[in-house]
Amino acid sequence: NGVSIAGELLYSGSEMTLTYLKGALLSLAPMFAAVAYAVMISTFTRNTGAAIGSAVGIWLFVDAIKHPLRIAPYLFTSHVEEPWQVFSEQSGGMESSWFPMAYHCLATSGVAFSVFVAVAWYVLNRRDLQGA
Repeated sequence: NGVSIAGELLYSGSEMTLTYLKGALLSLAPMFAAVAYAVMISTFTRNTGAAIGSAVGIWLFVDAIKHPLRIAPYLFTSHVEEPWQVFSEQSGGMESSWFPMAYHCLATSGVAFSVFVAVAWYVLNRRDLQGA
């Protein structure tokens, strides 16, 4: 039905659907970076429990120190929920913009994904998979 306030249509149903789809697509970028992070951590260990514990522990530690160190804008974990802000604000009848948030989300997630995949590839190539 869209978003209307006091009888005035602010956003049509198709506009809200398009905003939702854009948010869903943009939210994939930090998710891909998170998966690449988990794969990278799993290449460092041979034990599944150690990989899970390390991945979660490092994630929580970095999440706790990113704001005091003022590095939050440069980490992909800060952009996990941002793609949904535009949809949420438009649902409340407010005007919102995708940019520059979308650029920051894509840039930090893309860099993180590339680094994590490169490190995982390097570690996995150096590992002797034929041996014990």
